[in-house]
Amino acid sequence: MGPNFKWKVLIVLAVLAVSLAYLYPTYRLATMSPAERTAMDPKALASLKSNAIALGLDLQGGMHLVLQVDKTKLSEKEASDAQERALEVIRSRVDQFGVTEPSIQPQGSDRIIVQLPGIQEIERAKELIGQTALLEFKLVQPVSTLQEALTKIDESLALKKTKEAADTTATAAATAAADTSGIDSLLAGATEEAEDEKRPFSRYLGFADQSAQANPLVLEENVPAVKVLLADPAVQRLLPPGTAFAWARETTTLEGQAYRGLYLLKKNSELTGAAIQNAIVRIGLDRDNPNAPGVELTLNSKGRRVFAKVTGENVGRRLAIVLDAEVHTAPNILDRIPSGVASITGSFTDAEAKVLAIVLRAGALPAPIEILEERSVGPSLGKDSIDAGVKACWIGFLFIVAFMVFYYRITGLIANVALFLNLVILLASMVVIDATLTLPGIAGVLLTLGMAVDANVLINERVREELRLNKTMRSAVEAGYNRALTTIIDTNVTTVLTTMFLLFYGTASIKGFAVTLIIGLTISMFTAVFVTRILMDLMIAKFHVKRLSI
Repeated sequence: MGPNFKWKVLIVLAVLAVSLAYLYPTYRLATMSPAERTAMDPKALASLKSNAIALGLDLQGGMHLVLQVDKTKLSEKEASDAQERALEVIRSRVDQFGVTEPSIQPQGSDRIIVQLPGIQEIERAKELIGQTALLEFKLVQPVSTLQEALTKIDESLALKKTKEAADTTATAAATAAADTSGIDSLLAGATEEAEDEKRPFSRYLGFADQSAQANPLVLEENVPAVKVLLADPAVQRLLPPGTAFAWARETTTLEGQAYRGLYLLKKNSELTGAAIQNAIVRIGLDRDNPNAPGVELTLNSKGRRVFAKVTGENVGRRLAIVLDAEVHTAPNILDRIPSGVASITGSFTDAEAKVLAIVLRAGALPAPIEILEERSVGPSLGKDSIDAGVKACWIGFLFIVAFMVFYYRITGLIANVALFLNLVILLASMVVIDATLTLPGIAGVLLTLGMAVDANVLINERVREELRLNKTMRSAVEAGYNRALTTIIDTNVTTVLTTMFLLFYGTASIKGFAVTLIIGLTISMFTAVFVTRILMDLMIAKFHVKRLSI
């Protein structure tokens, strides 16, 4: 044995020890019973999972989404990078949501593939990803402006109804026989009484009080009718310039009936979500419901200056906080607010408040997102996949071990030791580089085992040829390894290069296969050549083997 033999042995033992240390969390997690997991401290369990081999969507269950970015309302310049911007926003939201090993990838020019392994709160995840989260601060118009708009709308719709009533009987009969859906049918229902004929729009509206800050309320069952009226272009033209109606997010219950608030807002926002520096969940923001969670917003330096200016110039008015075109709150401005701190309150659950805070911190999507495909993988299916994959690996491994011992005897046994070490180092390497193990990845592990032993087959055949030339055991082994090395390197390098194309251009599942195959082939170079050579030298020098059954 050469002077470096001991160092080679120490290197192999060190690699084995480090690999086993990295694999211990995976082993511990795999051998825990459901009762042990339940009893374990959540933080300790989370730490154990983070240090174990990460499992893909097909192994641990989760959610697969195909999203499409709606670019129809974007300018050509905005649409050019809308997919990229949406990708970053979604990635930021998912990262804050705490999903382990998510996969978020573009597809084509307007689609995004999202895979969330281990996620169980499907609806929350969909809300988190799909919410546009366009936050705006808009001033509520005074009641006098609102009443002026309502009067114009009522007069215009009443005049239209009067003209319709003056039509000929034949025209009226033809109209009655036609489809009466939309604004005409609503107007017909709105003029059953003489007073209602003068108020075809405002008859749907009521006020909870007569204060100067009151906004109209609409009975929940009448909301669809009012939306149809407001969608009429003729009604839109009657609104005061620079104003627009917006609905409240939540209903208000009065005397046992549900109402929806309707606000006349300044169309242009005073401030947007781009000014948000931070958004956190806090309890006690809502004075009427102090135990309910809300979201506290902290604005950046520019936002603070604008917010202070807006609140200082509009003391006594209401400032609506509008998220995705719905009014969450519209508090009165009592004084100038220089701190740049605002809050969004409502009947949030803890989970809803957390999602809202995340989407506000991550920013708004550049365009609406449509879910084209949704697929959920249950944990039971993932467990079945793992069991089937592990079973296939063990069967393949045992078959290879049996064949090598049967055909090559002692050298086959040495190859099996290297093969086992290859498997251990491969799995540990996946933990080190945070690679995700998928079902195709398990197939890659199985293929790696077959290709790893192929190197030892080449070496054994070369040694056998040298022994036939009546060389000594030591010289035959040395010549066999030297001659086989070039072939082994060529074979593995060409396979790795080919697999690199799968890694760069394949889908997520194909990439899992490519990663395990590349890592496995690289490690097999170490185990098949370096480790087995150490064992062969040890056998010849330590046990003085003169003849080798091969």
